[in-house]
Amino acid sequence: MTYITKFGEIPKEHLITRDGVEFVRFGGLLWLAQQEGVYRCETKDVSINPDVEIVYECKGWLIPNSKYLEVMGIDKESPLLDMFRQPVITHGTTNPQNLRANMAPHRTVMAETRAIVRNLRILTGCSLCGEDELDTYQFIPEKLILTAKNAGITMTSAVDMLDAQAEPKDRKQYIVAIESLKGKNAGVQTYIESFLDGHNANMLVNLSDPLLKELYTKCLELMSE
Repeated sequence: MTYITKFGEIPKEHLITRDGVEFVRFGGLLWLAQQEGVYRCETKDVSINPDVEIVYECKGWLIPNSKYLEVMGIDKESPLLDMFRQPVITHGTTNPQNLRANMAPHRTVMAETRAIVRNLRILTGCSLCGEDELDTYQFIPEKLILTAKNAGITMTSAVDMLDAQAEPKDRKQYIVAIESLKGKNAGVQTYIESFLDGHNANMLVNLSDPLLKELYTKCLELMSE
């Protein structure tokens, strides 16, 4: 089981075979990107109906290193370098048809992960499908977060591991959930600002636990209207 590129062979631990077909793991794509240059990306939730399907958008850039330019035969003064300033935009989705039922609690971060995986595949020219894109993929949040962190990528939803539709477990999660809802609905954002003003609080962290729960519950009601 090997996958040889112009920039080296992807380490075998980053490759898997399912039913005779080879797939690349997230770490393998990050490894390949690091051979070619510096990868950075921005992600955002662009879901239209999150109750039906989560859609994440990834805007990514791969700034080539000297090795990449040499292998690809691109001169450092070439106007072709301008194309690297333009981002590649991809999308990742999760819905009942492409995600295991027991993975449902992680559907938001899985959609984000798939968007990044597809982004990396295009930018690195990797022809293998990503393991994370399989509907049978057994998602392990902590492992993915660590892999991304080691590559210098911060995945907001992955780090927080919080689905805005799930009941938060502690104060920090309530704040993260409210912030997430605020970014998805202008009416919710207006209500949150009004709620803070009404309780003489400049920020969510200044609210008591009962008030945070009350605000969260109201935000969910507004989202469903």
